[in-house]
Amino acid sequence: MYQQEGGHPGTDEASSKKTKATDKLQKLTDGGGLFLLVHPNGGKYWRMAYRFAGKQKTLAIGVYPDISLSEARDRREQARKLLANDADPRPVVISVVSPRGTEGEADNSASSLLDSRLRTFSGTVWHC
Repeated sequence: MYQQEGGHPGTDEASSKKTKATDKLQKLTDGGGLFLLVHPNGGKYWRMAYRFAGKQKTLAIGVYPDISLSEARDRREQARKLLANDADPRPVVISVVSPRGTEGEADNSASSLLDSRLRTFSGTVWHC
């Protein structure tokens, strides 16, 4: 299924650009769950693997090169903050990606939605 790059301590901009498509799906890991999937058709997609509520999940971060490595890392850190506050980051991203009209709508930028989500959980005390 995956052909994982061996011997790479992580991805960098140079290796992301140089990676060519092969006949198999490649997975270039960066750390903290972030990885770049290189499809046989040449498409490169940032993803983040994480666990929430005991289940393994994958968060779609964006398409390379539209989303740079540093931006993908920033988004990974935003998602990790949500996970630390016991919130699944997927619904936030899905609501940002969903098509909406632009006239007369509230600010639905990713940072605005993440900030509001973090504010929701900032005063909450969790009892286990």
